[in-house]
Amino acid sequence: MKLRLNKIVVGIFILIIFNSCSQKHEFRGDWGAIDSYGSYSELCFSDSTIEIYDELAGSIASQTYSSKDDSLITNILSYRMNWINADSLNLVSDTFMLRMMRIKTGYKLSDYTDENDRATYTTAFYNRMDKWKKKELKPSDGMNSNHKTEEEIIEIGKQN
Repeated sequence: MKLRLNKIVVGIFILIIFNSCSQKHEFRGDWGAIDSYGSYSELCFSDSTIEIYDELAGSIASQTYSSKDDSLITNILSYRMNWINADSLNLVSDTFMLRMMRIKTGYKLSDYTDENDRATYTTAFYNRMDKWKKKELKPSDGMNSNHKTEEEIIEIGKQN
């Protein structure tokens, strides 16, 4: 009886640890993002920096970031993180929103190491952008507004 009780306690303990670890979301990696103006970008998060490639500006200077609780702080803005799942989230500031999805396949920004990779990366970038924008709401549907209420963000997240 005592051995059985110990197994149950150990099993519950392992389940609690596994569950708490599985709820932790990881930024590290490549993400596609549409901002509140309808512009597409790709971001590569390392331990403390973000590399960005934007459809309008091309490569943007690296930014540093940190995350704490439900906030992401960059050297430009602070965002509230609204995780939809481990591969999808919305970053929301007072005037700006980024809707982000993890990039899992294809030639990614993290693969881009020098100018020899430029054509390969930009082709993959524009293919992903075209696919994403075909699925997204059009600016006339409200995606170009500067500020979203929390209810609108939750509704957008449910559409995925």
